[in-house]
Amino acid sequence: MFMASEHWSFAMSDTAPALARRAASSLAPALPPGRLADLLLLVSELVTNSIRHAGLGPRDSVELWVDIDEEVVRVEVHDPGPGFVAMLKRPHPARGSGWGLHLVDVVADRWGVEKTRRDTTAWFEMDL
Repeated sequence: MFMASEHWSFAMSDTAPALARRAASSLAPALPPGRLADLLLLVSELVTNSIRHAGLGPRDSVELWVDIDEEVVRVEVHDPGPGFVAMLKRPHPARGSGWGLHLVDVVADRWGVEKTRRDTTAWFEMDL
């Protein structure tokens, strides 16, 4: 039974999504062909949402957790922001933004948002 579990932390900055993609790409050997691209796309979208919408500063951080077993990959993005209600809006093709949760909904098998006293977690799972 193969399992992988990784955790990274990134400063709240415009470079965080690229750094998160680079870090998550190290898990390529643990994923079936074709799933790495999906994983990297959704990691980028959720980290970008934290950077853009959590209302935090450069002293704050966003955390990325990835757990893989033979059946599923689970990704969690944590930030200390105020959270939000996950509502899917139909993105407009002419806008360059607003596609994040739509993409998560289309590509992931399951996803959600959870708020605790400590942080907000956006997560998704993809069946392998």
